[in-house]
Amino acid sequence: MTEPAIANEGIKPWYLAAAAAAFAAMAFAIWFDDRWLLNFVHVICGVLWTGMDLLMGFVIGPAMREASFEARRAVSLRISARTIVMLPTLAIMMLTKP
Repeated sequence: MTEPAIANEGIKPWYLAAAAAAFAAMAFAIWFDDRWLLNFVHVICGVLWTGMDLLMGFVIGPAMREASFEARRAVSLRISARTIVMLPTLAIMMLTKP
């Protein structure tokens, strides 16, 4: 029996470009001491990080428990490259509270 091919997407360059753009926006707000933008970045990143955490825990986790091993492996390989960049970026940027 042959194993189906599961593509590991890896970290794409635009994931890193999006993280760099987010850090640039944060640096811009800090450099110009724009408290409204800093607060906006803090709130938006906090909402996104919390939403991703809840999505993983309450939706993806239970769905993965019921899925077959091949399906769990495929989902894990596709989602890990995105979350390895996105979640730390959001967590770091969430600390920008003025």
